[in-house]
Amino acid sequence: MKNPLRCLALALTCSALHLQAQSDVSFYAVFKHMAFEQEDPFVVTLSEGDSSGDSGAVSFGVFIATTGSNTVSSASVQPAGGSILTVPPNDGGDNSFNLDQKFDGKLALDSSFPNGDFTVTINAVNDGMKVITLGITGDTYPSTAKLSNFTTAQSIDHTSDFLLTWDALVGGSANDIVLVEVQQNSGNGNNSVLSSPGPGEGGQLTGLNTSFNIPAGTLTAGSEYEVSIRVIKPTAMDMTYASGLAGYSKETRINVRTVGSTPAESQAPNLRDVSPPFSSTDAADTSVVTFHFDEPMDRTVPVGDAINWTGVTTPASFVYSWSSDGRTLFCHYPPNHALNTQISWTLNPSGSAAKLQDVAGNDMFQIDGNFTTASSSSAGQTDVLALFISKAEALIQTGSTPVNAGAFAFEADSDLRGYATASKLEIGGPVGGPILGELDHGDALQLEAEYALKSDLDAFFPNGSYTNTITTFNDGTKTIVLDLMPESYPNDPTVQNFSALSTVDSTIALNLSWAAFTQVTVNDFIQVEIQNDVGRTIYESPSPFEVGAMDGMQTSLSIPAHTLAPGRQYECELTFAKVVDSDNTSYAGVNAAAVFAKITEFKLTTMGTPIVPSIEALGVNNGQFQIRVTGEFKRTYTVQSSQDFNSWMDIFVGNSETATGNSAGTFDATDFGSVGQGHRFYRAFEGFSQNQGGGGQGNP
Repeated sequence: MKNPLRCLALALTCSALHLQAQSDVSFYAVFKHMAFEQEDPFVVTLSEGDSSGDSGAVSFGVFIATTGSNTVSSASVQPAGGSILTVPPNDGGDNSFNLDQKFDGKLALDSSFPNGDFTVTINAVNDGMKVITLGITGDTYPSTAKLSNFTTAQSIDHTSDFLLTWDALVGGSANDIVLVEVQQNSGNGNNSVLSSPGPGEGGQLTGLNTSFNIPAGTLTAGSEYEVSIRVIKPTAMDMTYASGLAGYSKETRINVRTVGSTPAESQAPNLRDVSPPFSSTDAADTSVVTFHFDEPMDRTVPVGDAINWTGVTTPASFVYSWSSDGRTLFCHYPPNHALNTQISWTLNPSGSAAKLQDVAGNDMFQIDGNFTTASSSSAGQTDVLALFISKAEALIQTGSTPVNAGAFAFEADSDLRGYATASKLEIGGPVGGPILGELDHGDALQLEAEYALKSDLDAFFPNGSYTNTITTFNDGTKTIVLDLMPESYPNDPTVQNFSALSTVDSTIALNLSWAAFTQVTVNDFIQVEIQNDVGRTIYESPSPFEVGAMDGMQTSLSIPAHTLAPGRQYECELTFAKVVDSDNTSYAGVNAAAVFAKITEFKLTTMGTPIVPSIEALGVNNGQFQIRVTGEFKRTYTVQSSQDFNSWMDIFVGNSETATGNSAGTFDATDFGSVGQGHRFYRAFEGFSQNQGGGGQGNP
């Protein structure tokens, strides 16, 4: 992930150099920053991070650009009333110093770096010690940039000029700084190909500008680029030493593409996700098997010849279809799967007449999986269970009273009867559309847009009327219109027995209690969700319209014994939802509602020792060893094999989706490399191995 201050400094340094040519430092900056991404023409959301693990979309940073190597010996920053922090030299070798601290939310950012004065100390070799104080006050974040010609930017003709345009910045002024950078995406990282001028240079952009030209010949054919539009609202500037700047910053990143042939690549595609999940049970017989790949696939391949099914009466009855981006394959079985049956599949089995492959012609490796269907049929019932759209505000409770977390969200959630029984959710609202939802664990279609400021939430998802169109496999296409207005957020949900949640005995029922939902109506509801530390839902109270759902009058809930595992910390949510509109006629049999919600997040910790995984042999099938792993329910385990106890090889990663009681779960695995082996040794450990980018062998 690029450093927001570093890119700013690169643009500003040239203008500062001629002002302070003899200084050891050319530029320094102190910022509070928010990172956004735009993936469709209508909406910009907080960034979800990248593969490096930099998940924080809000950050605090200090950047110091020097005029040469070894001209600064050290640097530091001190928030008002806070501790002195070292600003380390940048390891990129560009003669700079850089501090970049990321946070999960605005509350965490402001708690660590409250608004006020920041003192920067620079120990310059020739200029001596310089101490500069810059203020960041007012929470005056700029408007969030949104590319207005997003669709056109997905097919740029690189032989002609292309004008990037964005919506006028609300509250933008000539004092704001706007920086545009274009980088080419490549396997070796991003390489800058074009930047807008910095302040002090001719043609610099301000908060009043709405466009930037990319000259013909700057880009190459068949390539992908990342455009960054950064808006800075300065709160302080200092010219007593070099050039200094402090303020609030927002950056929007957008991927754009040029037309033309794409260079061939040789990387085999990978299966990113599947539903029903590996070794899952109780799947509805109407479920659609769905494979999600990490890159666009060749949709001309005869899919039926590339998949082997067992447990299916007539495999030829499968109807195969692809998502519009070629990354998701839907396998619909209209006769419905047999009840209480294990369904197994193999992608690209040995000797198959066709192979699933990416658009470059690279075959995917063989992979196998299975799931077991439910004992009762869902045939004749609606493909969708319910639909909700909501605007929500998050709070965090770490004591007796929750506080605002600096997190806001819009969510559209269509719960499905079976896995992937609907393929598409399209949302149209006051700012346009359609905006597409995504399959979430295969059993819901969901759109979630998160923000750190309520003003951003209201800008991209204003209160108003929303049209929700659901494409199902058995019920056709259904449209439900819900009015998300008037704004009616409930009171703050507050857990009353919070102090008892640090020492929970998982072997007995847990009583969770909270202060009452005020000004409640019969339509309002309450929900509780508990997730483990790897983000899997362990407990969720019934949704509205389901049997056992909580209305807004309830003030406590009993969570059954052994729902939670020993020795774990859990992330919990208590939600108060105020219903402002509902519809149960547009899609007969499906209840829909629009709500304003407040969600209080809190933690609970169970006593005891975590469950250790165990392995048992199930036998041999076609010369391949079959094994069963039992561990903690809804936790991921890696299975490894060895012939000598010295060299271990990953053979399977599975989730313990089949509950066995007392918070335990199990899954089965096949060692496809064991054919002809006289003996094999196996071990399992929690999480992913270092071979898969994990942290090693935990809890073996």
